[in-house]
Amino acid sequence: MSRKIKWIATILTAVAFLVFGRFLPDDELTERGMAVGIGIDVADDGEYIVTAQMLSSNGNQTMGNGTRVVKAKGQSITEAIAKISEATGKTLTVTHCNVLLLGQSVVESESFEYITYMMLKSTYVNDNAYVLVCQENTYDVFNSKTGFGDNASIYIQSLISRYGNYNTIIYRALSQCAVGYYDKSGITFMPYLKKVPIAPKVPSSDEFDDQSPNDDYLFDMSSVAICKKGKLLGIFDTNATKAINYILNEVDKGSEEFDLGEEKISLYVLRSKTKLEYGKDMKTVKADLKIGANVKSIEKENGGYPLGLSVDSKRIKACEDTLKKQIESFFEKMQALGADVFYLEQGFYSKYGNEIKNFNLKEVVFDLSVTINVEK
Repeated sequence: MSRKIKWIATILTAVAFLVFGRFLPDDELTERGMAVGIGIDVADDGEYIVTAQMLSSNGNQTMGNGTRVVKAKGQSITEAIAKISEATGKTLTVTHCNVLLLGQSVVESESFEYITYMMLKSTYVNDNAYVLVCQENTYDVFNSKTGFGDNASIYIQSLISRYGNYNTIIYRALSQCAVGYYDKSGITFMPYLKKVPIAPKVPSSDEFDDQSPNDDYLFDMSSVAICKKGKLLGIFDTNATKAINYILNEVDKGSEEFDLGEEKISLYVLRSKTKLEYGKDMKTVKADLKIGANVKSIEKENGGYPLGLSVDSKRIKACEDTLKKQIESFFEKMQALGADVFYLEQGFYSKYGNEIKNFNLKEVVFDLSVTINVEK
């Protein structure tokens, strides 16, 4: 009896598709424009410029790394996106869009909350899409020719996917940016992308290439843009990026270079973990950072390399002190700006609840210890 019911259900389903299938929208692949990257800038008149890096589909064959970069301007993001669809004659789809690039004009204006809200509410891009701030306008970044063949969006995505757990690259998703904005601290930080020109590839002997110098680019994402309530506080260097990663994340790869005067020691970071303890006085935070690493090289001041890669406890202690000072220096800069970049108020609140009142970042004592364990 059960098998009979299954057969009847199957037949009815097939009939339904035959009868009603013609009412389903027939949106051919050739009529779609798939965006792999979306960029947003704010014009001087306050309107929004949306840039889409679009893959095209032709019949059964999809254009691999070939893309078209199209931009449009509108009073709202929705209007600008609609104009892109109208201009290209293709329905703009963002199912495969994993990169949201914000021009520096966005974080220098009052547009950050609106943009993140619209991106999440309208499901234009994935909640886990990577969010970056760029030095140039987004059109110029997406329209760049990268040094290793991929289009700019795929190149950005591959860098973060592969190196997102490095100590020198910040990873931030759209959902995390929204959470940071509405956190008690109001702090959002994102990787800051800069284009780095490189010489074009050297053509083989049997091909002709008339490219001009500096036609290709690499992307540097080692700096970090820090915002409070969506407003830019500043662009900070690699030491800031490392400080954030070490305190808030677990790093599983990276490099550290320590100049100890008479010699330079290079370490390869294998892992890191930080434990935070919040004092009952609600003004003291103890941070215990532990790093596992290998020694990559030891270079003498005169340029010579000693035999072996062993370092004694005195040298390791010097490395620990150097890293400790870098992180503490960054924290002091954040205190001066009133930027709770380590989300300490939220940490106090999570532990003590409503007992925490009148939190003042400038009164917090950040007691940091750094331990580097060198592994063979």
